Amino acid sequence: MSEPQYFDHPVLDHLLETVMQLGSELWTTRRRLAVLEKALAEAGALPEDAVELRMPSAGELAEEAARRDAFVRRIYAGFARGGEVDEAPPEP
Repeated sequence: MSEPQYFDHPVLDHLLETVMQLGSELWTTRRRLAVLEKALAEAGALPEDAVELRMPSAGELAEEAARRDAFVRRIYAGFARGGEVDEAPPEP
């Protein structure tokens, strides 16, 4: 039995499937992170608002921005094929 096709072009179906999978993965990651933060707070390993109150240094902000930019280029490289965006190297 073949898979159902919802859009005129099967690539759109695959794109929608990918977006739905990414949403599922993101929710799972967010849920696990919340559980981890709560467990650490309950164990007294860090205050409940430690993440919100943490102020990164200028160097940390610059490093995070570079990792974010590389992530965005890597994840969205398929949209830029034939465009001017070079594919980013893998994240360390």
